[in-house]
Amino acid sequence: MRLVLVGALVASLGLVAHGWPSGAPENACSSMVPQHVPNPTADQNVDYSLSSSQNGDGTYTVTIKAQNNEMFKGFMVRGFVDGKPNGSFLNAPTGLTCDNIPNTAATHQDNVLKNQVQLIWQGDANPVFRATIVKNRNSFFMI
Repeated sequence: MRLVLVGALVASLGLVAHGWPSGAPENACSSMVPQHVPNPTADQNVDYSLSSSQNGDGTYTVTIKAQNNEMFKGFMVRGFVDGKPNGSFLNAPTGLTCDNIPNTAATHQDNVLKNQVQLIWQGDANPVFRATIVKNRNSFFMI
């Protein structure tokens, strides 16, 4: 029994030390703030952009892109209409159920360096997208 408890403790410390390489947890839905370190604070964004364009079928292509040869390891993005969570991502690497809406948030599935991510979102008209981009364990940006 003691060995099992020690193993569980070591495994949980690994999550604290390395963050969430397979994507944000659902408890990050409301704040969209990574919990990699205690008391996280977003850095000023100058290297990442978030854009969207409507497709002919009414869906939206949502793009997170790094500028100036930067890369990022993780992300979380959500769509809102009239300030309320709305819609679902159709091709999320990992989809999260936030506010009881399946796939209403998209997040990464690994921490491999990326310079761009394109997602397809379906929901009501006139969405506003918000994203958190994780450069590394200690540095993130909210846009």
